[in-house]
This record gives sequence, structure tokens and C-alpha cells, in this order.
Amino acid sequence: MVWWWLCGVVVAVWWCPPVIDAYLFPQNGFVRCPSTGEVLAARDGGDVSFDGVMNTITLHGPEEALVLIPHLLGYTPSNHLVFLALESWGEDAAGTRSCLGPIMSIDLSEREMNDEMGIALGRALSRTAIKQAVLVYFRSDVPDVEQLPKGPFAAFATVARHVGDALGPRYGTLLKNYVVGSERWGDLEKGSLTCFDWSELQSRPVAAALVFSGSAPSKQAPRHEIIRRSESERRDAETAGEKWLRNIAGRGKRVTGKRAASRAERLAPSSTQACKEWDRLIARWLDPEKREELVEDTAACGRANAALSLAGVRDRVLHYGINPGEPGHEVMLSELTEAELVHGLTVGVDSRPAVDHVETLIGLLELCASYAGENDPYALSCVGYLSWWYGQNTTAARYVKAALAADGSYPLAVLLGDSLAAMVTPAWLRRQSV
Repeated sequence: MVWWWLCGVVVAVWWCPPVIDAYLFPQNGFVRCPSTGEVLAARDGGDVSFDGVMNTITLHGPEEALVLIPHLLGYTPSNHLVFLALESWGEDAAGTRSCLGPIMSIDLSEREMNDEMGIALGRALSRTAIKQAVLVYFRSDVPDVEQLPKGPFAAFATVARHVGDALGPRYGTLLKNYVVGSERWGDLEKGSLTCFDWSELQSRPVAAALVFSGSAPSKQAPRHEIIRRSESERRDAETAGEKWLRNIAGRGKRVTGKRAASRAERLAPSSTQACKEWDRLIARWLDPEKREELVEDTAACGRANAALSLAGVRDRVLHYGINPGEPGHEVMLSELTEAELVHGLTVGVDSRPAVDHVETLIGLLELCASYAGENDPYALSCVGYLSWWYGQNTTAARYVKAALAADGSYPLAVLLGDSLAAMVTPAWLRRQSV
């Protein structure tokens, strides 16, 4: 499942006549595809444009969301259930209260629609104040949706009913349900399917505008795989990390007396050395020239993974991810006190993601995870946490599963696994959308 909050898109909606104007005000000047990471919109001067060309994409009715969805996902759904909120009373990246999102995509190739799925979706979506939305069942293997087998059609109608029941009474949500085939699509209204030619939608101005902007969704959904280094490289990295830990182990002895009184404000010496190691690692990663060298630096990645096992280091790395700070005034991990850490984590999880910043750290942690040993859950869990907080549940679930395979008792991985299973959303999203 992909859950993605489109925090960079603001929507103004009028249904008499039915028109949706989506004005793009993306954080840091862009909106990304949730699956491919491709930049969809870019800031040009003070205005925002689709790839520097268009300021506004207008949808003349909710059915035109069927054209928009592949461009938002970055791929054309084939056997997927997709939910897109066209208007949500949440706060987007620009601080505007009415915005587009979230979007959820469920791959049905390995699971089937049923009551349980509908109830779970309704429960998860009811946490966001959605005013208008579409629920779409994509079946590219069926040219004419009128020929869709009764089983899948009935299952979709059941899921749509559960989602509508969850959203309608609470928010008065206007929910439109559609079935899309390769040649025709249908509007599901009160159990009846009214069908239309797909070519008619493709000829509308919104389709031309998206193509003209340069957006070209791939034909298939991207494969979600964790990149891992060769067994020998991972073994070398693990050996380097263990050697480094032994060298600094004597600096982490327990302190007593007056020194212990200030322990809450200071890291143990070994953890301080580990945070300094991460400070150096982050600096190298931020430098384009040094980044290329770091990718092949087995020893450095081994030390980074080993450092994450020490008390206080992992949380400071996560703090860096969710608290970007002011440009040029970033707090060094090794200088962060316990009080600052607690405050930063408390405030950070309630704040909207800084897209560039969190993606940069996720990339670095993914590199470390690629060098991690067979029983090392630390970097994997960190990627899982930041991806969940960022809104990319598919990526989060992939890394959490790998972390639990490495160590089934690691607390962060267990907590994330339970949260994903229960469709718990990040605090910043719950606070700003309900």
C-alpha cells in the first residue's frame, strides 16, 4: 500500500458548475511523485508551475481525476484500488488549510478486496477531514468495465460502501466511485454502473495539459526492493564497525557522583564519538563530490551502522531528519543535549516534513542499510521510521519487514510494524487534518 499526503498541492473546489482548480504551492518549490521521486512541479520566481510551464491544472468534474491519478502516482495503475482526496481540510506545506491529498494505492495482484479491507480503509481515512474524494478500481486487463466479473464488482461496491459510511456521516464527504478498464470506465452510483469511452476523457484539456507539462507515467508500478551489497562487502563493513566500537568502548564507562548528576544533559563519551562520526558522514553525504566516494567507503558505512547501536545515537539521527533547522545553522548531532533532543523530537513529529531534508537523510540511511549485517536492524528501522513519518508506507513496510527479519525483538521495528498494521498516521498529519 502507498499512503501519500500531497502536502504541496492546494485545492479550491466549486461544484456549481463542477470545477476543481488545483494551485500548486509545494514546499521547497516542488511536488514529487510518491513512487518514482520525479519532480512534478517546480517554483519559478514567485509563482509555481508544472515543470515551469503551467500555473494551474483545472479538473472539470471529479471524473477527470482518473486522468490525474497516474501522473500523481508516477505509474499507470493496472490492478489497483486508488483513493484520492480532492479536497481535505488539512494544512499543506504552504500553510493553506484546503489541500489535495492523501492518495492511497493498493496493489490487488496479491490480495483481494473484501469487507475487512473496506473497514480498514474507512478507519484510516476517517482520521483526515476529507471533503471530496474519488475511489477508483483500476483493471487494465478488462477493456470494457461492463464485462467486469460480478465477484470483483461486488467486492468494490462493498469497499466503496464502507469508505463512504466512514467519511460521509463525520465530514459530509462527497465520494465518487469509479471502475476503469483499458478502453472504458464506469461511474458507480447506487449500485449501478454507467459506462463511458476512455478516449473521451483522454481528449479533455486536463490530459493535454499534463502531457504538455512533460509528465509521463510509467506503464508499470515500480518494484520495491532493498538494495543490499555483496556478502563480502557487508562482512567487511561489519568487521570495520566492530573494530571501531572496540576502540571507543573504554570511553563509555558508567559515571558516578557529581559527574552522574549532569548525565541527563550529556552523552556518554563513546556515544559522543559515534555522533561525531555521523556528523562527518552527513557532511560527506551533503557534498556531491564526497558523496560519490562515500558510496564505496565500506569502512565508513560500517562505522555508521555500529554507531547506531549505541544509546542516544539513533534518536539523534532521527532528530536530524525531522528537524531541518535554519539553513547554515544546523545543530550537530554531537552537540545536541538530552533536553534539546526530547524537545526536538516532540516538536518535530508534529511538524510537516521538509521534503529535501528528509529525503537526503533517507538516502544516506539506505546506503548504510545496504552495508548492514544479517542481524543488524538499526539503519533499516531508521529508514522505516522516516518513510512512515514522511507518508511513504510502502517503503516503510518494506524496511520494517527487513528490520524484523534481522532482529524480531528490536523495539522500534516492532512499534513501526504495529503502527503500519493498524494504519496509524504520523502526528503531524492527524493534528493538521482533523
